[in-house]
Amino acid sequence: MFDHTIGVQPFDFYDVVDESRYQLFDIVSYAMYTPFGYLYIYFYKKLGVKSFYTIPYILLWTSMSIGFEWLSVLVGVFHYKHGYQLMYSIPIYLFLQSIHLLLYQTFFPQRKNL
Repeated sequence: MFDHTIGVQPFDFYDVVDESRYQLFDIVSYAMYTPFGYLYIYFYKKLGVKSFYTIPYILLWTSMSIGFEWLSVLVGVFHYKHGYQLMYSIPIYLFLQSIHLLLYQTFFPQRKNL
C-alpha cells in the first residue's frame, strides 16, 4: 500500500500499468506483493535469523525487491515519472522491510521452550 502513496497525487512518481488512478490491475499488482511479504517473514523464522544476521537478511531482500521492481519496469508494470529512478526505491525498501520485521517481532514475540 505504501508504494501507491507515492504513485498518486501529490507525489505521482510513477504509474502502475498506465494511469495514476486506481484500476482493476492495481488489485492484481497488490496480489503479487502478498507472497513476497509472507515469504519474507517465513524465511526469517525458518532460517532463524537473529541479531547481526538481520542486517544482511534485510539487505538481501532489498536487493531482491529492487530486482523485482527492475523487471516490473522492463515489462511495463511501472512507469516512472517526474525524474523518479529505481535507486530511490532502495531506502524505501530498507525502511519498510525493517519496519516489517520490527512489527513482526513486537506483535509475535518468540516463545522460549520451557
